[in-house]
Amino acid sequence: MRKIFFIFSTLVFTINLFSQSFEVYISKGKKLYQVSKYAESVTCFNKAIALTKNSEEAYMYRGQAKYFLKDYDAAKKDFHKTIKLNPENPIAYYNLSTILIFEEENSYQEAISIIDKAIEIENDEPTYYSNKGFANYYMKNYREAIKAFTLAISHNSMDVSDYYYCGKSNYMVKNFTLSEINFNRALEMNSNNGSAKSRAKILYDMAFTKVGLEKYADAILCLDTAYLSDSSFTEAFYVKGRIKSDEGNYIDAIKDFSFYLQTNASDYKAYYFRGVAKCKIKDYAGAIDDINIAIQSDSTKADYFQYRGESKVYASDYTGAMIDINKAIKLDSSSSPSYLIRAICNIAFKDDSAAMNDYNKAISLDFNSTIGYKRRADFKELLQDYTGARDDYDKAIALDPKDGEAYYSRGMLKLKYLNVDDRGCADLSMAAALGNKDALDEIEENCE
Repeated sequence: MRKIFFIFSTLVFTINLFSQSFEVYISKGKKLYQVSKYAESVTCFNKAIALTKNSEEAYMYRGQAKYFLKDYDAAKKDFHKTIKLNPENPIAYYNLSTILIFEEENSYQEAISIIDKAIEIENDEPTYYSNKGFANYYMKNYREAIKAFTLAISHNSMDVSDYYYCGKSNYMVKNFTLSEINFNRALEMNSNNGSAKSRAKILYDMAFTKVGLEKYADAILCLDTAYLSDSSFTEAFYVKGRIKSDEGNYIDAIKDFSFYLQTNASDYKAYYFRGVAKCKIKDYAGAIDDINIAIQSDSTKADYFQYRGESKVYASDYTGAMIDINKAIKLDSSSSPSYLIRAICNIAFKDDSAAMNDYNKAISLDFNSTIGYKRRADFKELLQDYTGARDDYDKAIALDPKDGEAYYSRGMLKLKYLNVDDRGCADLSMAAALGNKDALDEIEENCE
C-alpha cells in the first residue's frame, strides 16, 4: 500500500485560540498517529473536531489515520473538508489523489485533475508528479506517464518506483534505449536499500527491454539474475523459454519451460509453448501431449489447434490433423500457416484441387510468405507444372535472397526438368554457399 505523504515542517496550520482540551486531543492524536495507533488517534481527532469544526489540522490527521485503517470513503471526506477549509493545501490534494489512484477503480482522470491542483500550488514536489505518472500509467497513457515521471525525476525524486515505472512506460512506447536507462537507474537505487524481490521484478521487466533492443544474451542474464535474487521468481524461466524458442534453441527452451511448470503446473500457455518447441525438434508425440493440456484449458485459440494439427501431420495422423486444422481455420480464417498445413493433408488424401486451393489461399493471405511459395512450388513440381514451380521458386528467392533451400530446389528443377544445366548449377553453387549441404553432393554429381 502506497503511504500517504505528509510533511510536518512545511504545512502551516492557522490555529486560533482553542481551548486547552482541544490542544490536548490534537497533541495526543498526533502521538498515537505517529506510532501507528490509528483507531485510537481517530478517537482523539473526533473529540477535537467536536470542539471546533474549523480545524484543518484535525481533519487532515483524521483523514490520514482513516486511510491507514482502509476506511477510504471517510478519509476522502476528511480530505475534501481539509481542502474546503484551506484550498491552498497541496498535501490534501495529494492524499486525495492517492486514494483515487491506488484504492479505487477508474478514478484516474479525476485523480489527475486533483493532483494538478497540488502542482499548481507547489510545483517542485516530486511525489505530486509521481502520482500523476501512476494515474496516466494505469490509464495506459504511457507518453503522458513518461512526462510525469520524468518531471518527478527532474525534481530529485529518490523513489525507485519513479524510475521503474518510467522504464515500463518507455518500454510500452518502444523507447527501449530510454527504458534501459531508467531500469539501470532503478537497479542502482534498489541496491542501496531495496528488497531482493523488488530487484528481481526490475530485472524481470528489464529483460523485455533487452529483447526490444535485440540484446538476447543480456535478457537471459537479467532473468537468471532475477531468479538468483528471488528463487520464487520462476516466471523468469517461462520468459527464458520464450526467448530461446524465438532464437531456435528449442532444447534449452524445453528445459526452461519444464522447470517453470514444476511450480506452475496450471499455466496451460507454458504447455503450449513447450509443445511448439517439441514439435520443432520432431518430438511430435510430446508436442501433441503438451498441446492437448493447453486445449483442455482453452479451446478458443486457433494457434493451439494449428500446432497440434502440424504435429499430427508429421506424425502421419492426417485425419486427426485435418480435424484440428479445420478447427483452427474456423477460429481464425486469416492464418496463412493453417492453409499450408491443410494442403499437406489434402495431398495425403489425394485431393490435388483442394490442396492447390489451400496453397493459393495461404499465399493470398500472406504475399510475403517465402514458405508458401516454396511449398506451392514443390506441389507444382509434383504435378509436373515445372514452369509454374520455377516461377514460385523465383518469388521465394526474391523475398529471401539468402534462402539456400529455395536455390537448391530451383537448381534441381532446372537440372532435372528444364534442361538448363548451367543455370541449375549456378543455383546449386549459391545454395552451397548459403550452407545447403545437399547442394554439394549434387554439384559433384551433376556439375563440371
